[in-house]
Amino acid sequence: MKPELKYLAACLVLCFSLYSTAACYADSAPDRSSPFTAVDWEGDQPLVQFEGEWYEPLRLDKLDVAEILSFCRKTYGDKWKKRFSEDLVEVLDAMGHSARVNMTLRLRRDGQISTATGVFTEANRRAVWKFNNAPDRDADGKPADDTKYRLEEVYQDIAFLARAIEDHYAYAGLKQADYVNWFDYLINTMGAQIRRDDLAFEIQKVLAMFGDGHTRVNDLSDMMPEGYLPFNVLPLGNKIVCVVPDGGGLLHSEYPFLRSVNGISIYELLQTAGTLVPDGSTQFQWSQSLRRLTYIEYLLRAMDVRPGGHLEIELDDGQNHTHTLDMPISDEKIRYKRPDVDAEALRREGIGYLRIPLMKYSEEELPSFADDFLAAQGSMGMIIDIRDNPGGSRTLIPFLAGCLLPRDQTPIVVNVAAYRTDDDPEDPAGYLADRYLYPAGSDVFDAADRASIATFSKTFRPEWKFDKDKFSQWHYMLVRPDLAKAYYDKPVVVLVNAGCFSAADVFAAALKEFPNVILVGETTGGGSGRARTCELPVSKLEVRLSSMASFQPNGSLFDGNGVAPDVVQMATLSDLLGDSDSQMARAAQIIRSQSRK
Repeated sequence: MKPELKYLAACLVLCFSLYSTAACYADSAPDRSSPFTAVDWEGDQPLVQFEGEWYEPLRLDKLDVAEILSFCRKTYGDKWKKRFSEDLVEVLDAMGHSARVNMTLRLRRDGQISTATGVFTEANRRAVWKFNNAPDRDADGKPADDTKYRLEEVYQDIAFLARAIEDHYAYAGLKQADYVNWFDYLINTMGAQIRRDDLAFEIQKVLAMFGDGHTRVNDLSDMMPEGYLPFNVLPLGNKIVCVVPDGGGLLHSEYPFLRSVNGISIYELLQTAGTLVPDGSTQFQWSQSLRRLTYIEYLLRAMDVRPGGHLEIELDDGQNHTHTLDMPISDEKIRYKRPDVDAEALRREGIGYLRIPLMKYSEEELPSFADDFLAAQGSMGMIIDIRDNPGGSRTLIPFLAGCLLPRDQTPIVVNVAAYRTDDDPEDPAGYLADRYLYPAGSDVFDAADRASIATFSKTFRPEWKFDKDKFSQWHYMLVRPDLAKAYYDKPVVVLVNAGCFSAADVFAAALKEFPNVILVGETTGGGSGRARTCELPVSKLEVRLSSMASFQPNGSLFDGNGVAPDVVQMATLSDLLGDSDSQMARAAQIIRSQSRK
């Protein structure tokens, strides 16, 4: 075959394989979603509500429900029923079977077996949560969300949580947050009783002071009163753009920016929303406060305003000219869908494109990437798009390192962390194997690994000097080339923004250390805490507290900083509307320029 034909064939195979891989994960189910609207139990047998009828579930695609239930019992202890009913996506991910938006259900009712398509939606999962938390309906015996507690009962929960923070929370001393006085203030200012969900909101406000994005009250969004903004709100510099859902364009073509709601300044609303958002990086606070703005019913009530089902939306054109719309409150959350990338144009030019919306790849799914990188040998470069990726697992990082690192590359340290141990005895095997983090003396490291750790440690300067008596020794995540995998030696550009969080943060920091990788876009959100969950004794609220202090190779904490791109490219208004993609264009430009060298 002629060289130019071989090049064309390789590009076609690359683009098809990368496009197919991206398409495979484009329909991943949202984290907090379900195909059912309620789950009840007859002993240990679940009954699910689907399209208004009750059924015994038998299979999800090719996975037996009995197998899922067995996994839940072994993995989640006495919370296995709750996990099956409310966290089905998380359960399937843990089993190595990523949930998709549409999955085939096999159901039995009155002895008849039927097959249907189950659609995983957040609204369904919210309905399941409400069913579980209705009076006398909680599978774990938890109280309803409107249960009220007396002062002495609240004190028991607060005292328990304060001890957990003091004894086990990794970031308790990071910002010197005076949480004890804030808890005392809560106790001293509450009335004779407080509702369970109001208690959850108040606890979240205290936890937010620590600046740790993983530390929070679980299920807080489910406790919000229904009533949402009927449009999307997106950041553009220090302004907020109003966009019609599903690519419908601006809410008003001449007045794109949100100024106030029901007479309350948007910045006052954001300040109220921000009380629930961890005091992390500036970009994390901004993006997460905007997400909370969706819960407009809660925010207005918190400011003593009763919207009455309608909203007065004041818009402006950026020049202090305003326009007002009257709109009904939405009874469903409006989600922003990132505009589709013109992958076809990239393919025609010989540039590979891989979209990773979630870090959800199981060990079994990773080998499919080998074919992608083998095919990529003929391309001029590759774009990996992780914008708005909220995280998941780290499995993709060492796998991609095996394909992207030069064959003679020495091992690279991409993450350093210490685990909050308090008085626990030192474990030479380490505490963070599920994050690919191990002590320097671990058996998983060979001589070359230890040499790299020793060299790295000479110049590593962590920005936070924590109390070493409360933490383990340093744990290291290393990546290295894999000679058994095909090596991709062309330029790679990773697209990032403030929506990248947790495992996506670590992914960005890791690939930034690779010699042939450039990060383009905006600084990531910042977060890497490995949360542990504790249950408060009276209210049974579940609170997540981070268990490790996690650092980037440059010594910066992930939390409060995020990962800075090598090339800054902010999104434009045209990008938000799907009319352009300046970040993608910049990435393609970089690949073209490097391919000419």
